[in-house]
Parts: sequence; structure tokens; C-alpha cells
Amino acid sequence: MNAVRPALLSTGMLLIVLALRTLARSRHPPSASGAAGASGQPLARIAGVALWHAARLARRTGMCRHRTDATDLWTRLAVAPRCWPARFVTTAARGRAVSLNLVDAEPGLSGARDGACLPRGGRRAPNLVDLLCGVRLCSAFALGLLGAACWPLLGPPASAALATISAAAGTVLPDLALNRAARSAARSASRDVATAVDVLAAATVAGLGLRAALDLAAAHAPPPVAAALRASAVRLATGADPQAALATEANRFCLPALSDAGAAVDRQRRLGTALGAELRGIATRLRAEQRVQTLERAARRGPLGTLVVALVIAPVCLAALTACLVGGLVESGGLPIH
Repeated sequence: MNAVRPALLSTGMLLIVLALRTLARSRHPPSASGAAGASGQPLARIAGVALWHAARLARRTGMCRHRTDATDLWTRLAVAPRCWPARFVTTAARGRAVSLNLVDAEPGLSGARDGACLPRGGRRAPNLVDLLCGVRLCSAFALGLLGAACWPLLGPPASAALATISAAAGTVLPDLALNRAARSAARSASRDVATAVDVLAAATVAGLGLRAALDLAAAHAPPPVAAALRASAVRLATGADPQAALATEANRFCLPALSDAGAAVDRQRRLGTALGAELRGIATRLRAEQRVQTLERAARRGPLGTLVVALVIAPVCLAALTACLVGGLVESGGLPIH
């Protein structure tokens, strides 16, 4: 019984957390303002300030600093903005604004806004990588505290070991969750890019410029595709060549269709071809490729299903039928077994 208690306690705490999360969602449903409305809640403000100060502490001490590329981190956060590490990073960024507002509200500190978030010595404020380090630090602290809370059941030595292991796991959990969400978003982006190219074609046929067409397509695309389209529009706004801008973001977000769209834009500029027709052709080709890939996956899963039936389901059904027959014969007296 003592060995089962930790598992029961962990399951109970998990159910309580899920119940509280469901209750919070039911009381505060998503509004039209989105995450901006949620940031006005007192709990969100407190969490933002806590995460912001954790990021400052991580920057000062160098805690929870893994080798993280800032550009790659920007990309992962852009393609998966709804996963919990990305939400916590956004909350930490909003916590900076809350901290600065609190500083400005204090008498005699109205001119300290620019240096309020700077550590002593004039070092600059935490950047995006530091915010992720703050999320890692908070995750490690929360999991370590959860492991230490098991000391009445496990005893001090075992609970200390569990807290250490949990804290170590908490430092890598945000990265694992963010990488998993980014990979899933990249897979969904390859299926949704055809619709975005169709919207882009319709916008160009309607007479919009390329930058306005990219913004319009991004407004009606899921986050992974929208991030690539908005990044391309920003590059165009800075004076970059359209083909180079689309090709760069296509490589960054792993969307080759944007590179094809950039080539179509370049042909339209040099040769005067109809851009809308070429973009519609690209979207049609993408849908045909997706159809072929779907049929290939279905063809691969067919033999796998047959193998599962042959090795698992059929033997289980045969064993159940045999047990029923033997039980019926024993009960009727057909077999000399008592």
C-alpha cells in the first residue's frame, strides 16, 4: 500500500490541476480581445511579474542557460504561439510592462522608466532567450517543490532525491514542449499553405500590392503560415527583393511553396506573366501533392492494420471463443471436469 500512495497522490494532484484549469476557462472564456484581455487579470499580472523577475535572475546568475539560438527561438515561438512555453514567454514580456508601470507610479521615480528593468552595473534588460531561461527556472522550481511536497509519504531522503530529479526535468521540459509543438505546427503548415497561396492569388487578382496581399493572406492563415507571410511582408517593407524575401522565409519556416511564389513574382516582374494564374497553379499542384501523400499513407497503414488484426485481435477472439466453448461443455457435463 505504501508503494501505491505516491502514484495516487500524483494522480490526485494532476486531477485537481486539470479541474482548476477547466474552472478558470469556464469563468474566463476567450473574448474577442484574445490574450490581451487575459493579461489584464490580476493572476496574469502576478504571473507575468514573477516570470519577468525570474528572467532577470536567470540573466544575472546564468542559471538554466542552455545553448539556444535566438533566431531559431523566434521561429519556434512564431510557429507555435499557443503552446504553454510560448504563452509563458509572452506573459513574462507583459510582466516587464507591468513592472515598468509600477515603477512609474511611484513618486519620485518618473524618470527611472528606461533603467527600471536594468540590473545594477548598467547591463541591458533580459532578451527573448533570457525570458525562456526564466520560464525554465520557474518550471524547475515548481516541479522541485512538487517533489519536495511528497516527503510525508516518501520520507526526507527519497523526497529530496525526487525534488532534485524533478527540478532537473523542469529545466528541459519547456524546450521539449516547445520543440514538439513547433514540429507539429510545421507539419500542419505544409497542409495549410495551399489555402494561403489561394488567398494570395485572389488578393493579387483583386489589385492589391504584394505586401498588402501577404498581410491579407496572413490574417486568414494558421499561425505557422501566418508567421512566414508576415515575416515576408516585413522584409518587403524594408526594401528587400520580393523573390529573395519569400525565399528566405521559405527556408526559415520550411515552406518551399513560398519560394515558388517568389519565383512567380519574379517572372511577373520580368516577363509580365499573370501572377494570379501562376499562384493558383502552385496551389493546385500543392493540393495534388497532398492528395498523393494522403493516399500513400493510407496504403502504408492498410497492411499495418491487417498485421494488427492477424497478430492481436484474431488470437484474442479465438481464445475468448475457445474459453466460451470449454466453459459451456464443462457446465453441461460434456467434459468429465468437476
